[in-house]
Amino acid sequence: MVHIYLAHILHSFYHSTRNKKALHPIIHYSSKYQMAIRNTSTTTRSLDADMTVEEFKEWLKHFDVDKDGRISRQELQRAIKAVRGRFSGWKSIRGIRHADTDGDGYIDSDETDNLIDFAQKNLGLKIVAY
Repeated sequence: MVHIYLAHILHSFYHSTRNKKALHPIIHYSSKYQMAIRNTSTTTRSLDADMTVEEFKEWLKHFDVDKDGRISRQELQRAIKAVRGRFSGWKSIRGIRHADTDGDGYIDSDETDNLIDFAQKNLGLKIVAY
């Protein structure tokens, strides 16, 4: 029922807006009567399954938007949102403080173990060594 109501609201909004290109980028308006919400999070991770350290590192690389090999606070915030973490802004600040040993504001590859410790304690991730 909620989905039908939401579709009705989006449909009404679609027809009331003249500049359709200025609409929200997540919502794709394909025709007069059809709408779809695009999947923008392809890196969502389940909290129910264990992941290895290597899987965690590979998963984390998806959030390194500028491909500099380091994780910024904004990139960490996106990763926290992907695991459906609440208060991602606040937790990303805490994660950087916990993991960033050299104080440059980024999590480098040699600081990943500190981030793993933070993720297990504060995000509910199950990361195993094997």
